[in-house]
Amino acid sequence: MGVRLEITDQETGRTQVFKKDFVSFRKTREAMKLQVDIQGMNELETFDALLNFVVDLFEDKDLTPDYILDNLPAESGMNILTDVLEQVMGVGENDGTGKK
Repeated sequence: MGVRLEITDQETGRTQVFKKDFVSFRKTREAMKLQVDIQGMNELETFDALLNFVVDLFEDKDLTPDYILDNLPAESGMNILTDVLEQVMGVGENDGTGKK
């Protein structure tokens, strides 16, 4: 099971695809725990927790919280981050674009 995230860089207009070909069972557990934990969080805490999970998951120096915040669109950013979480848990057929 691989995980992917697509982000269009707003400065260059190029779409960057981040991939993680191997996702450990530990990361799946972390994703499940996060999904439980966010039930008791406010919206800002949930936002930050998802953001940090995604950055930590990909382990890519180019994928930083600032890069995500500056380049994901406001109307679909949370859907995209949630898609990544669901990919890790094996839920649905998400592809990292935020589209169902």
